Formats: sequence, C-alpha cells, structure tokens
Amino acid sequence: MNKLTPPQPHKVTLSRLWRSIYTRYLQGKSALPPTFGITQEAFENIVLDFDLEQGSLLSEQPVLTEQAKLRGTLLKSREEEWLTLHSLFTPHINPKELHAEHFCKVLAAACLGQQHLWKDLGMDCRQDLSTLISIYLPTLHTMNIKNMRWKRFFYLQLCQAGGDYVCRAPSCEACSSRSECFIDDV
Repeated sequence: MNKLTPPQPHKVTLSRLWRSIYTRYLQGKSALPPTFGITQEAFENIVLDFDLEQGSLLSEQPVLTEQAKLRGTLLKSREEEWLTLHSLFTPHINPKELHAEHFCKVLAAACLGQQHLWKDLGMDCRQDLSTLISIYLPTLHTMNIKNMRWKRFFYLQLCQAGGDYVCRAPSCEACSSRSECFIDDV
C-alpha cells in the first residue's frame, strides 16, 4: 500500500470521486478496460487506499464482460495514442497527491472512449472530472482558461504540440463547431 497521505480535504474528495469511478466500473458503465488500464497491484492499492470496498460494493466482484475485454483490446490497439496522452499528463502531476501517476494512466485510457470524458471515466458529472484534474494535474487544469470540454482540450494540446492529431480550424474562435467544445459558465 502506498504510504503517501494526501492532505485531508483532498482525501475525502478523492475517495468520493474514485468511488464513483469504481462503482460504475463494477457496473460496466464506464469505458475503462480491466483494472482501469493499470496493473492489478495499482488497482488494488487504489481500492484499499480510498476504502472503495464499502457497504454494497463488498459483494460486487469485477466481471470481465465481453465489453470490458473489448475495451482492453482497444487500449492495446491504440497504445501509441494512450502513451501520447499519458505523456501530455505526466508533466502536470501533483506529486503530493496519492495515486496521481495512476490517475494519469486511467485518464488516458478513458480518453479512448467515445462519450464525454466524464462519462467514459464513470463520473457523475463534468464538474467531478474537473475537480479530479484540478487536484491531480493542477497546472494542466489552469491551462483550460476557456472551459473547453476536457477530451477536446487534451487533443487540442496534442495538435498544438505538433502531433498527428487533426485540428479542425486555425483557431477555436473560427471553428464552426465551437459550441460543441466549450461550456458556457452559467
């Protein structure tokens, strides 16, 4: 078990958010591959460190469904993309937070899903994802100054870095799909 203890306010928040991810993973309601796309040991450490096996979760066992197997195959077939996303995240890791490196790997795996990133990760809402990113990847979080949807923001970062990812417009303001990418603060 990892001995690094996060600051107490984050421990409660992180436990709640990881519980959401874990619960939907067990229910097959996320786009995460088996063991979140991380090692079995890392997966078990997250479960233990954030006390995720409470109450009704104790009786549930992760079932390797056909859907989960397909997600694992997808991760393997898109490993280069996963590595590129992981490389985008790692310079922004907050090393003081418990399982920050594992979160980067889980986040990269969720980016390969087809829905909104917060849904692919198994979270309740986009704000929960933003909270996780602000805790684990604070400098990357502050770069999203226009409140762009996270998956699109990550791929835009890769595009701007000169990767093989297509940028649809020379600037977001000129793009006809601008409303699909940005969330207006209400």
